[in-house]
Amino acid sequence: MKTRILHLELHDDLISIRDRMAWAKSPRILLVWPRRGGVDLRPLDLKLLQRHAFGLGSQLGLVSRNPGIREAARDLDIPVFPSMPEAQRGDWSGAGRRPPLRRQAERPDPGELRARIAGFREIGALHPNLRLAVFSLGVLAALAVVTLFIPSAEIALDPATTAQEVTIPVSAGVEVMDVSLSGSLPARTINLAITAEGEAPASGSLALPVQKAGGRVMLANLTANSLSIPAGTIVSTMAAPVTRYVITAAGTLSPGVGSTLDLPVEALRPGSESNLDAGTALVLEGTLGPSVTAVNPAPLRGGADRRAVAPSQADRAALRKKVLAALSGQAKSELQAALSEGDLILAGTITAGDPLDETFDPAEGASGEVLRLRLTVEYSAIYLSGGDLAKLASAVLDSTMEEGYIPVEGSLTFEGVGAATLDEGNIYRWRIHASRQTRPDFDPPTLLRLAQGRSPQKAARRLEQALALASPPDIRLEPGWWPFLPLIPFRIVINY
Repeated sequence: MKTRILHLELHDDLISIRDRMAWAKSPRILLVWPRRGGVDLRPLDLKLLQRHAFGLGSQLGLVSRNPGIREAARDLDIPVFPSMPEAQRGDWSGAGRRPPLRRQAERPDPGELRARIAGFREIGALHPNLRLAVFSLGVLAALAVVTLFIPSAEIALDPATTAQEVTIPVSAGVEVMDVSLSGSLPARTINLAITAEGEAPASGSLALPVQKAGGRVMLANLTANSLSIPAGTIVSTMAAPVTRYVITAAGTLSPGVGSTLDLPVEALRPGSESNLDAGTALVLEGTLGPSVTAVNPAPLRGGADRRAVAPSQADRAALRKKVLAALSGQAKSELQAALSEGDLILAGTITAGDPLDETFDPAEGASGEVLRLRLTVEYSAIYLSGGDLAKLASAVLDSTMEEGYIPVEGSLTFEGVGAATLDEGNIYRWRIHASRQTRPDFDPPTLLRLAQGRSPQKAARRLEQALALASPPDIRLEPGWWPFLPLIPFRIVINY
């Protein structure tokens, strides 16, 4: 016969053994005691394990050499063996089985039982009202459950709001560390580089050099030696503005003081300024300068200019003024955008520093029909923290708020009044106009008592009469055809 063998451990107890036996799906369960040590079980525990095995439909057996366990098992009629092989070969019959149930002394007479059943039927037939009452109670109980737990309602209330306003004189200083209910606030500084661009048409003109002047110069030898004049030698005027020319052909001065040589020259730079009147004294640059003199016997001509549209100095000054005005106009909005929400700049405290970058296009001396300017200026301002303002404004408004009202969350606003002034103690003095919306402080239990168990029309009328509302209540039932609001409070949701 199939036997489930459970090896017990030293830490096993009654509960753990019962749990392990519950998994044994076999007609016999064999508990094997450990070879060394023992399991903490009392004779009463063995009896409980035997009953548990009976409840599982199994027969309990033990393998143990412990004299106490063996004696307790024999007293309980539990088969006990010295080893597992003997337990598997041994005879379990007659021991550990559930004693046979005693049969009743007399079996009831079937005729008598049928008579009793017929009597009960007659009793039921004689009392139809009783059966109707029981059925009615069942129906009423079902209706009560449906009435209490099935319907739900949602009530939307629109509280009437009231505006609350106050003007607060404030004083702010950079040395003030915290908010005071007297109106003292910390003053903070913000610096921001702001860039603006502008353009304007050019109204001036500019002479652009286009052709070089040229001609011939006469060189005179101041030494007794022959002098070689290479091409590329530079001659220039001695009077300001200095004009420079290059000798375009090489030549040789004959020996002897006063010998001359006529060579062609060309201006280094184009333009009308390179034209030179006849007889102008010239000087050779380089090592030949002390040994040779030069003069142009005839005028040097051919230098020419072309007139082009170019910005004038007046154009640049006007555009700079225009861009600075644009920067001043956008400084407040950009400074405010750089601050946190609710921060407020003190009026009259925005100042501009020196330009950080100023770039004209075209540059000075260049031509162009349109003048463009990119200008960057650092601006600074004194501001008050939105958190500090909210703390001060809320405290002042709370002190004047009507009893039974609470502020509407997120409705607090404030703005500056007039310009801030700076006194001798470096304290800015200003006025702040603060405003917010307030609404009645509804009591949820009171709202529920006004509405629960009533029709939507009556509940709406009672709520509108008892509360300060901007519009009638909106009541929605689920299911929509249900005639009354739920009686149970948690089935009603109120939003406002």
